[in-house]
Amino acid sequence: MFRSVKNIRLIAVLVVLVAAYAGLKLFKNTGRSKSFREELVVIDTSKVDRIVISKSGSSFEVSKENNQWKVSLPENKKVEATSTSVNNALSSLLRINPDRIATRDPEKWVDYQVDSSGVRVQVFENNVSTLDLVLGRFGMHGQQQFHTFVRLFEDDEVYAANNFMGISFPSDPKGFRNSSFLQITSDSITHITFNYPGDSAFILSKSEDTWYVGNNPADSASTASFLSGLRYVNGSDFVDDVEPAALINPTLSVMIRANGQPEDVVLEAYSHPAYGYILHSSYNPKAYFSDNSMITRIFKGQSEFMGE
Repeated sequence: MFRSVKNIRLIAVLVVLVAAYAGLKLFKNTGRSKSFREELVVIDTSKVDRIVISKSGSSFEVSKENNQWKVSLPENKKVEATSTSVNNALSSLLRINPDRIATRDPEKWVDYQVDSSGVRVQVFENNVSTLDLVLGRFGMHGQQQFHTFVRLFEDDEVYAANNFMGISFPSDPKGFRNSSFLQITSDSITHITFNYPGDSAFILSKSEDTWYVGNNPADSASTASFLSGLRYVNGSDFVDDVEPAALINPTLSVMIRANGQPEDVVLEAYSHPAYGYILHSSYNPKAYFSDNSMITRIFKGQSEFMGE
């Protein structure tokens, strides 16, 4: 009789423990489902028609107009954005996978740079907001692992998104623009004309396998280095406050002829009191740049190709 009562008590205790464990497990799972988001970014990139990016109190937007992406600039000006840059930016957002919650305390947002110091990204599909996210501080854990802290704008939780690099998302209008000044296969180039003021103009041309400056053989190493530097030339600073109509006669110009190219590529440099030189290329005719490194890289003097 005593043994039966004891067994009943043991069974009752076991039932209570099992019920308590199940309750804790259920409560834990329920709490996680309410606070931890398995997905932060759910967007249909094919329907995105506007992106608003804000940082340090200023903002700009990238919007689709008549199937052409535009990026806004100060004074209500808009210029073309490349579809590649927009697609890459959206693809980077889709790589955000939350791994853990770093904090739920708004007072600690500043530590993770998900407050006003972060980059706020608002994505719209058919003019309806489908994402409002703050990209925060980038960090490393281990030797090859990295993460970025992110926060949904209306939430308190700050997430660590592993293997996501926040700096891969452009936070400046020029990150969405065509920054190419020149792209050309150096081996295809056959003739380059340097048009400079006075009698400093000259021609660099190729005959069979030898390069010449005028009628004199050019230094092979210097010429090869120059041609290699023409493969990919990108501008770092756009000029948007000077009307193209005001740029009449270039101070310096270079015309590049290449096999398989229907027309010469024309590179021009216009003297300007504020910028020094404003650069323009027929390769990317809608953009104007100001970059002294491009001047020294492209507009070489004759002596550069004559060796010592």
